[in-house]
Amino acid sequence: MLMVIIWATTRPDFRCDANVMDDFAQLHSTELQSIAADARAMLPDTANYSFESDKSYRESPLDVKQIKELKKRLSDIGCIGISINNIYNRPYTSIRFRREGMDMYSFRIYDTPLSQNEIDSLNDKCELIVHDSRTVFEYGSGAFGSMGFPGKEKYENSRRPAARQRPPLPAE
Repeated sequence: MLMVIIWATTRPDFRCDANVMDDFAQLHSTELQSIAADARAMLPDTANYSFESDKSYRESPLDVKQIKELKKRLSDIGCIGISINNIYNRPYTSIRFRREGMDMYSFRIYDTPLSQNEIDSLNDKCELIVHDSRTVFEYGSGAFGSMGFPGKEKYENSRRPAARQRPPLPAE
């Protein structure tokens, strides 16, 4: 019983929400951009590759040394995987951040800054939150449950200037 108590009180907090992702993105923005750019550059234009922790989702077009280095860089900042898709010319790399049960929280790191129209279009999707012009938070639900990013509206309201958060004036 003592071992369970020690484990429960010393294990890292793996809960996740938009605020946790926001704090992480602000702290690790440079590393996220660098890992995404380097990983995409390693991969041939005719390939895609994904892994999470120690599970690879397809044969790797990368050599063992590249995979080990990529996993180490992700692990060093606290991320659990990556998904790169060069086949369909996807303009971003997904860096898998945390899992809560079957739910996955990831960062989409875009190769180039998003336009305002792209930002608006992405923000209209219930599973995405645009953090800045190159970073988007993504939520993937497990087999059951909502597809929407939990707490998205509350998070977005907290980021708006105070003037926009004032309650409406009473009707006269």
